Amino acid sequence: MIETGTFLDLDMSTLGAGVRGFWRWWTDELAALLPQRWRNAQARLGGTVLVWRGAATGFSGLAGAAPVAAAPGAPVTVLVDAALVLERRCPLPVARADDLRRLVALDIDRLSPFSADDAWADVVAEGAAPVEGMVAAHIAFLPKSVATDLAGAVADRALRPLAVGLLAPDGATRRFDFLPAMQAAGLLPRGSSARGWWWGAVALLFALNLGLFIYRDVASVARVQALVEAQRPAAAIARRLAASVAREDAARAGLWSRRRGGDPLGTLALIAHALPPGAWIERLSISGSAVRFSGYKQPEVDVLRPLRATGRLSGLRTATSDVAADTGTGQPFDISGERVMVP
Repeated sequence: MIETGTFLDLDMSTLGAGVRGFWRWWTDELAALLPQRWRNAQARLGGTVLVWRGAATGFSGLAGAAPVAAAPGAPVTVLVDAALVLERRCPLPVARADDLRRLVALDIDRLSPFSADDAWADVVAEGAAPVEGMVAAHIAFLPKSVATDLAGAVADRALRPLAVGLLAPDGATRRFDFLPAMQAAGLLPRGSSARGWWWGAVALLFALNLGLFIYRDVASVARVQALVEAQRPAAAIARRLAASVAREDAARAGLWSRRRGGDPLGTLALIAHALPPGAWIERLSISGSAVRFSGYKQPEVDVLRPLRATGRLSGLRTATSDVAADTGTGQPFDISGERVMVP
């Protein structure tokens, strides 16, 4: 047999005991969150109430009355006569109910005249103790001899006990519960409880709800996937159209940029409108953004100032070479510069 070193190596009985222990711990944690009045409601007397007064007397009703007849298998709440149980109050460390029970069970010989083999103990926290970090605990010790006689009487009458405890001062609820300890020792059988069925139904419904949620989530994802697959051809066409439109936009932008950067008529119109009277152009050269033009002007005419005032030409300067000779019609000029692009 291959050992994995995990919980898969556990046998079913050990695994079941672990699951039951976890379930008890979880339900105790949930019960600790409930208001105190709701927790007291869990200890109400249920079924037929019988008081155990010892092997010599047997069962009786509350306040010493004759016990109510209970059919075999009927649910009963057994209350042990207080004279058969040892009770004491003492401070204990603050802890959960299960931890307090284990603490008392380990220290039973110090807290009582019994040993761990002679009695069972149950504890109830009754509030904070005067000492910080301690809780006022009410402890009850049930001798195992009394429990054995009680278990024999229950078996003889074929009863189904719901709880084994002491009558609370209010007369309507019980204190303590020795039934789990007696069942763990084999004195009383573990009877089926409607509460267990209800918890099982809750767990089943939760699992069904979770399964339905997962199924609906998977179905929703499948529907979205089917919709995506159905729209895939249309999406491909839309992507191709979008790419074509983007290419057309880029081509138009490039064409517009080239037209703005290489428009000779616009440049000629700009220079012609900017030239003052008494000056005229004979030659115009445009190469990209570079502009060079030459012509004639009257001696008193300033050509560069109005051209600079347009703000559309920069770096204007008069050429120092290749200047035509002065004629009788006017003074020659040769100017070069850069066009300023306007968005």
